[in-house]
Amino acid sequence: MGAERLENANPQIYAVKSRERRNTADALDESVEDPIDALEIFDLIRDINDPEHPYTLEQLNVVQEELISVEKDEKHTYVNVRFTPTIPHCSMATLIGLAIRVKLARSLSPRIKVRVSITEGSHNTEEAINRQLADKERVAAAMENTSLMMTQHGPLWASARMCLRNFSSKAKSNTKKYLHRQMNDEFAVKAREHSYRARSAFKLIEMDERFGILRPGLVVLDVGCAPGSWSQVVVERCELDKKGATGYLLGLLSPIRGADFLQMSDVTSPAVQAVIAKKLHGRTVDLVLSDMAPNPSGDPATDHLRLVNLCRTVFHLFAPPLTGDLREIKSPVFQLSSSGMFICKLWDGVYRQPFMLELLKYFNQVRVVKPKSCRDSSAELYLVCVSKDREL
Repeated sequence: MGAERLENANPQIYAVKSRERRNTADALDESVEDPIDALEIFDLIRDINDPEHPYTLEQLNVVQEELISVEKDEKHTYVNVRFTPTIPHCSMATLIGLAIRVKLARSLSPRIKVRVSITEGSHNTEEAINRQLADKERVAAAMENTSLMMTQHGPLWASARMCLRNFSSKAKSNTKKYLHRQMNDEFAVKAREHSYRARSAFKLIEMDERFGILRPGLVVLDVGCAPGSWSQVVVERCELDKKGATGYLLGLLSPIRGADFLQMSDVTSPAVQAVIAKKLHGRTVDLVLSDMAPNPSGDPATDHLRLVNLCRTVFHLFAPPLTGDLREIKSPVFQLSSSGMFICKLWDGVYRQPFMLELLKYFNQVRVVKPKSCRDSSAELYLVCVSKDREL
């Protein structure tokens, strides 16, 4: 891997491995321990983007399954990841190592001890870089600094990806039950058949068939749309992937043909809101979708309130809060059309009714809907709100 490939911005690209898991008959057996392995660690870091080139670390052969080892004793599991920079004097080696450390720290149990280091003999200053990667304070700072994980080609990894891995015996059992349920779930099966990213696509499909929400020519804002199944439905039903489409979909996640996306974006951030306004170019929005939810805290009442506040934040993007002092009213990020709609997900609770009363100050109707694809055991429901020029 000579320096000339980097200077020519043309590094050697390697074939990627199959993503099929090497499953065994014990994979869904709750009585059998399922220890984490090198392939599972590799799956977590293979898609990290290189800071200098529009390729993943796997494509550049910077990370390899063969350079990952997993060991276990009575108390801890130890993961050792070695990575190989493309050139011996790579100035981005520390950043790459930190990206691997941060990704694993965010994905794995705290009881798993992770060590990331440069492959021996592959870098001119490997000892100094390895010391930096072992510095807990440096890693902690990197985890807090989201801008550090951004490059000229975008984020070092896509926010749409997630890890479904739990590590206590009870949690591991729950994960296996979840996977078994997903394999047999009617809507999960349909999602795979129709190439939707998640079963939640059928929630929007049902609401559309019931209320006639989607049609060609709409301007749609899809907030918190990972993994993207709702955006897929919008693109299909608004025909945004066809030549000459007049509609527009702006979402926050990884790309889908026919849609415009903001990656690694926080809709509560004023900076992101400014980008949304710029992307819309002054257009009024016909439909605002919010299927997002906060990370669960374990307390249903707290989670319910957090989700209501998230929905309220999205609502105030186009409907600034009413106060007694006009000087305190902020300008909306965008305007909702006179026949516009707002659909948001809630977990049912005591704050649902007060929030609906807030919405009714702006909308003509607010309907509570629980699509068939919502699980019976879930408190999940949707509020479908319509403006004055439209009826449900």
